[in-house]
Amino acid sequence: MPDDAPADAAGSVPLVDLAGDNDDAELNHPLGGPVHPDDRLWRHPSELLSSGRPVAVAPSGHGMPARERWLPVFLAGTVGALLTAGIFGATGALDSNILSEPRSQASSSTVALAVHSQPVPAGVAEVAERVRPSLLALAGMGADGHPSRGSAIAIRDDHVLTAARLVLGFDDLEVLVKGAARRATLVGSDVETDLALLAVEGGGLTPVSWGEAADLRTGDPAVAVSSPPAAEPGPTVTSGIVSGINRTLSVGGTELRGLLQVDRPVPSEAAGGALVDPTGALVGITIPAAPSAPFGYAVPANVAKEVARQLLSSGRVARPWLGIEGGDRSMNGGAVVQRVKPASPAAAAGLLEGDVVTEMNGEPMPSMGMLLLGLRLHRPGETIRLIVLRAGRPIEVPVTLAERA
Repeated sequence: MPDDAPADAAGSVPLVDLAGDNDDAELNHPLGGPVHPDDRLWRHPSELLSSGRPVAVAPSGHGMPARERWLPVFLAGTVGALLTAGIFGATGALDSNILSEPRSQASSSTVALAVHSQPVPAGVAEVAERVRPSLLALAGMGADGHPSRGSAIAIRDDHVLTAARLVLGFDDLEVLVKGAARRATLVGSDVETDLALLAVEGGGLTPVSWGEAADLRTGDPAVAVSSPPAAEPGPTVTSGIVSGINRTLSVGGTELRGLLQVDRPVPSEAAGGALVDPTGALVGITIPAAPSAPFGYAVPANVAKEVARQLLSSGRVARPWLGIEGGDRSMNGGAVVQRVKPASPAAAAGLLEGDVVTEMNGEPMPSMGMLLLGLRLHRPGETIRLIVLRAGRPIEVPVTLAERA
């Protein structure tokens, strides 16, 4: 019995079970006894006969006044209609296209993260419109005559970022700007992040709004938008969630680390598109994966921004070098140092085998992968400050990074 209904309270009305007893009614019927006929929307004629009311009902039913005879029917029909409409609305059966032909699967050349298998949540269309002006269709032609198709994202009025695999080895690169094709020239690329920077003739592009990928958590909503070919009227949009952070993807012998994982696959033709948060800010750039991959992947925006900065300044990405090898600490997180390379910045700073790196510049480092990802945000020559557990005691170790050969 609930705590707020003490037994045998004076003046209380006891529950009655089906047998008419006053004891143990709640145990026998946790939801209470049967609802009284006067409290229901309709009553069977036999209940009216046994209720003691002065209502005469002829065997044919004509003895009930018309108003009393049709009111229960009207109420029951109204409630049934409302319930039916609610069910159809929840399942999408009231779609205006219910009588049209079944919706076909979108072709692989126009799919972002997946086909529209579910109704698009309210607000996703508006999010897509915010990033749409910064998306451009990309096309190239290989030496063997094989074409390349994808998307690119404007980061300046005359430069775009895209997936490197869409442009490396391809000539005659073009982007579609307001329906007109413009020549694009490769400025530089970075194989380790699968990103490439292109300069676009004519300028006048709309730079994207950058978001904070570092603030993303597993389960956060994300919207993928890709620019379609010239024949399509608008972008392809898919709404999903971030299903993983700091993922690794092996492509052609290269390991891409620190990727965002989304819960829908990304076809190669849709790569180079934008992964945005619910405000329309860029949190990742989608990259190609194997056709059978169950998930989609994107380079985090903070990594892409640093790659773009270096490609703009020098046409290449200078990688910082710490000089350790290791793995993850299973309990409480951290990066375990298993080997310190000779003549490395780590050796010069006094790092030892068995040390556990837990922080870098005040940011937690829960794994070796996160440590490597954090290093990408720094440049050779910078000094970082590591918090290291040595024999169970935390110590601070300053390390000046070198450039990786």
